[in-house]
Amino acid sequence: MSAPYNLIWGSNITVKVTAVNIYGSSTVSVSGGGAIIVTVPDAPINIVNVVSVTNASQIGLSWSAGVSTGGSRIIDYEISYHSQAAGGGFYMPLVSKLTETSYTVTGLNVGTTYSFRIRARNEFDFSAYSSVITVLAA
Repeated sequence: MSAPYNLIWGSNITVKVTAVNIYGSSTVSVSGGGAIIVTVPDAPINIVNVVSVTNASQIGLSWSAGVSTGGSRIIDYEISYHSQAAGGGFYMPLVSKLTETSYTVTGLNVGTTYSFRIRARNEFDFSAYSSVITVLAA
């Protein structure tokens, strides 16, 4: 049996199967309908504070999709945040199911530092989190 090495994420594959037991081999199956090799997408990159949107009560965020989609289109993004005021270093969900690569966070406290991280989702699962961006609401 050989293994299909070096397949590219998103490749369409078709297979036939043969079962083997102590009595011998079965007949070869009919070709499968084809499968697509997928994995999680790369984490979002180039996260920036959109200074033209950011003020004392809101922060504008913008980012780009990671290099690889994992072989499947990006369905949406999820943003988590941590605020200096919350303490403890735990990130909390802010918003999910975003289909755009920008978001304005509103209702913030003046003089508070907020940290954000973003992850992408395709049909397989979520990516790793992006690098963290930290912004002062001022």
